[in-house]
Amino acid sequence: MKWTLQRWVWQLQSPLFIGMPPSGALNRCRLYIPARVMWGAFTAEIARSRAQSNPDNIDELYKAVGDDLKEKVRFSYLYPAEYTADGWLAWLPRYESGKGQSWRREDWNSTESRGML
Repeated sequence: MKWTLQRWVWQLQSPLFIGMPPSGALNRCRLYIPARVMWGAFTAEIARSRAQSNPDNIDELYKAVGDDLKEKVRFSYLYPAEYTADGWLAWLPRYESGKGQSWRREDWNSTESRGML
């Protein structure tokens, strides 16, 4: 089986909150969208669009669409991106010894000013 990588950039029209488990009394928000959330969003959107013609079997349709996507598509996390002269560049997490986790733009090795989130 041959796989093809697709790189997409989506621009938000409104704020997006995808929460994490709370840490004590602090509710946290992710800076990225997990792959499982992407799979669920695609499953729901495709199933809803197909259900317009036959809304009677929506539960079966959700399962069939979800299983089909699991078999044929692999999602990765969706990270924030920044538009530059070179096009869209993603900000990716990176663990650095002594510093912990930080965020670096894809081109951080090739630039003089290494931006960090």
